[in-house]
Amino acid sequence: MEQILEVGSHRYIIGLEWNPLSGADPLLAARTLAKARKSPLGLLRTVTDNDGHVIHQVGLAQKKVKGVILAGAAHIASQAGSAVAISRLDEQLYWLCITDNGRVLPGYDKIGTQGEISKAISDLEEDFDFAYMKLIMLQDVADALRIRHAVADENPLDLLAEQQPTDAIKLKNLAGLSNTTMLGAAIVILLVGGGGYWKYTEEIRQRALEEQLALEAFEAESREKARLAALNQGPTDEELLAKARDEEVIWLRDGFNTHSLINALKHVFVMSSRMDTQLAGWTLDSIIFNGDAPQELRTTWKRNGGTLGSLKKGLEGKGSVSFSNDFTQASASHMINLGNRGIEDIESFITRRGLRQHQLVDLFIAENFPFSISSATNQTRNQPIQGLKDKTLESVPQLIVKKWNFTLEGQDKDGYMKLMTLLQNVENMTPDSIEIVRTNDDFVWKFSGTLQDL
Repeated sequence: MEQILEVGSHRYIIGLEWNPLSGADPLLAARTLAKARKSPLGLLRTVTDNDGHVIHQVGLAQKKVKGVILAGAAHIASQAGSAVAISRLDEQLYWLCITDNGRVLPGYDKIGTQGEISKAISDLEEDFDFAYMKLIMLQDVADALRIRHAVADENPLDLLAEQQPTDAIKLKNLAGLSNTTMLGAAIVILLVGGGGYWKYTEEIRQRALEEQLALEAFEAESREKARLAALNQGPTDEELLAKARDEEVIWLRDGFNTHSLINALKHVFVMSSRMDTQLAGWTLDSIIFNGDAPQELRTTWKRNGGTLGSLKKGLEGKGSVSFSNDFTQASASHMINLGNRGIEDIESFITRRGLRQHQLVDLFIAENFPFSISSATNQTRNQPIQGLKDKTLESVPQLIVKKWNFTLEGQDKDGYMKLMTLLQNVENMTPDSIEIVRTNDDFVWKFSGTLQDL
């Protein structure tokens, strides 16, 4: 959602899509991304953070606007450095702008309702410390959003009006203006500009018209040659990146559909309850679920006087058995079916029904449930993107999925059942591994799962 605001004598656009850029040519990367998003109007920015790192980013607009338009978030970033700026636009909507070391944080040039902005602030507190950021908002806005930190009690829109904007925050056509457009604009200015003070003869006007027509014909021919060359060279980088993103959405959707968290927990629990711990001279050691093979459970066994044949016969119809090299231990594979969750729009599903990382942490803490957590976000794509001219983008994920791995352990069946109850409504978590150790009739369990968010 974007809006155009009249602030003083200038027009600002807010709610842009900001993306970091990589590679040796940021302009090329910006143009490639703009074409892929079908958003030619945007702003390319280069900033240097406090550590001396040079950062390139581009803000893209979906709206088609005419005339000079300025990026509101870029103006805030250039003035405030690191800030959380929130302005109430009307009774329903707020504008949130968050900047860090002069860059606009992706996803945080945002227009939303009170609930959406509160949620965005809560997400931010997971990764950023407000202590070094300036909070620019009126006190009544902070009160409405339940922000307990000290604020500047200033409307960010007033900040836009106080400082004269520069050309550095003007949105431009990232695809580049054609020569025909520039020539046409120049002719119009020369012919009718200046209040009619400039007058040209019919000969000059005719010459300008002929030059414009000739140039249009030349550019049309060039475009056709470029189109034919592109057909021979295959798809463009922006087309390949868009296709790669679609592929990553399918990977994410299929992973959720085939990895039902609750069904995996239930299958392990049911087998642990029904499988004999002593079977034909063999002792049940453990029951294991591995997310890399969600269609099976494995049981491990230790010989306790039985024969190879007795275990095979005891598990006949239940699982296929293999033995260790010394034949003192065995492993059995038991086929299961976790079903298909039937999720189609995975991005909407996670956004609407997913639990946030801090919400799950608060849940475990409230229930006095010990856990460990680590970041598991993939910075490298599972498979390189083939055919790109810009090789620096081959391994860059096009769909950023934030991931956290949670590990929990327990010593009894009650703890495992409590875990199932707590995770019943955590719909955006997938199981990585589940193990229940049954040696000596114990019930020692360990669970590992990944919470995924967009």
